[in-house]
Amino acid sequence: MTSSRNNPTRADEDLLLDAARDRIIAVGLRRATLTDIARRAGVSRMTIYRRWPDMAALVGDVMTREWVGLIGTVGAAASGAHTRERLVGGVVEGVRTMRDHPMFRRIVDLDPEVLLPYLVDRRGASQDAMLTQISAGVLAGQADGSIRAGAVDLLAQSVLLTLQSFALSAPIMGGPVEELDEELSTLLHRYLAPLPVADLVPGTDWQVEWGPGGHESPLRPGRNAPRPADEEAPADPGREAPVGAGREVSGGAERGVPTPSVWEVRRGASADPGHGARPGADAAAQGGSRVSGEPA
Repeated sequence: MTSSRNNPTRADEDLLLDAARDRIIAVGLRRATLTDIARRAGVSRMTIYRRWPDMAALVGDVMTREWVGLIGTVGAAASGAHTRERLVGGVVEGVRTMRDHPMFRRIVDLDPEVLLPYLVDRRGASQDAMLTQISAGVLAGQADGSIRAGAVDLLAQSVLLTLQSFALSAPIMGGPVEELDEELSTLLHRYLAPLPVADLVPGTDWQVEWGPGGHESPLRPGRNAPRPADEEAPADPGREAPVGAGREVSGGAERGVPTPSVWEVRRGASADPGHGARPGADAAAQGGSRVSGEPA
């Protein structure tokens, strides 16, 4: 019969990972050895070598378990009125929790070179797990309208790069990291939030992204997007169009745009007064518009 002492089960692996984590916190990575970890876990060295060929492989699995577990815990506890609030809140809390994690602090203080490959050479398993969770949040936020349109993978990667910077480098700025965490929250909210109509830049081609239920999703420059066949056609260019219950958008009162202005109004299935109004002297085909800002 093969001895379970030399063939680690899942419980044995967790025991070994716990021992490795505790040893790294106690003496740092460079002073921790597989022999020390085996002794601390009460197993033979052969048990460790059957699972991990060297210390680097073991450390990689320890970091993955710790960081992925942290991500899951923080993500499950996140709250907010919509997906963007929950995603940003979870990211900021995750940065704060990771920065305070005793193993993370020990590695940064004594062996920061261990983290360098994951910053300049390749992604690790924990970073892939973070990307998966962030991507799911971005996709859900785009579905409920709280996160702007855009490539999900690019948005998630940008969020990951930002949180890594704040987690690793915030303490070297010299000020209270709590204040930087507040700035991180503001930065991510503004990066992910839908673009307000009032922020459109005159003289730019804009794309209308049509979301579920006929709502107009965030806009972005560059292209025109086709309008679903069952939606109302855009208002004629160069006119004020009625919106809501007999109201008109007049000269920017609804959106704070200087008067006089020419407005184009697009309405979704549940448009409220002023919904989708934007300055524009001419309208492009296929649901896009040319924002010109020309006076009426």
